[in-house]
Amino acid sequence: MEKASFRLRSTHSRASSYVLLAVRANFRLAQAELDHYSGMRGTYVAANGNSHPRWLAHHPNLAHGMADVILGCYFPTILMPALQPDLRRALFNLPEKEKDQLLARLVAQDALLTEQLTFRLLEGPDALETRRAVLRAQVDDPVRGFHQTPNDLLVILRQLQARLAYHTKVTDDAYGELELSWRLLANVFRHQQEVTARLHGPTQPLLQHLTKRTQEALKQTTRLHEDYHVELAETANAVLAALWQSGAAPLAREAGLPRSFII
Repeated sequence: MEKASFRLRSTHSRASSYVLLAVRANFRLAQAELDHYSGMRGTYVAANGNSHPRWLAHHPNLAHGMADVILGCYFPTILMPALQPDLRRALFNLPEKEKDQLLARLVAQDALLTEQLTFRLLEGPDALETRRAVLRAQVDDPVRGFHQTPNDLLVILRQLQARLAYHTKVTDDAYGELELSWRLLANVFRHQQEVTARLHGPTQPLLQHLTKRTQEALKQTTRLHEDYHVELAETANAVLAALWQSGAAPLAREAGLPRSFII
């Protein structure tokens, strides 16, 4: 990642004003505002391949460390047009208490950002494993037993995968999402052998989904450090073996999937 240092004034007023600006305005305007100030050190980090940068800054004068967390989060969903200069100056001149209240209201309007802050500020050092455990239980239970149609099972799988993706947005736990994705696939082939045994009209969407998800999980696994390959290999190999033994074998062949994951 490319880093460039910046400075800004260490006054409570200017730091609070910038946090508000970072939430409401686009990042180029925020960077220009930061470059204008001096006194407090921080770091700007541009995410490779992503037009929305990630901010990491330290503002010890701000109550509750709110700025540290807010500026450390991704803001791809809340980018807005730049504020008019007159309005921006008016915001900077608001009383401190009013600016803090406005900041809290703006944060509360973004559900994802609110949960990111809750995770980082309130949940403690064991929060990540606790969240993984909750998701693990969700991944294990719904795919068991009888489902009226293959499409019913497919709907459940998509809902679970969406929860895993949301978990990563909140916690930045990419490895946890991948580990649970492999676990979800393994559970389907273990508990739904009858449904996945044959490729025909009713099961085709489900088997296509399982093939695609396996392919994506395999690609994501190969991008990880080799140490993680050892931890994921057993489940990945179980999924690949089950996929090739199921009705999805023609789809796996067409997708060029291997029969095993070689470390």
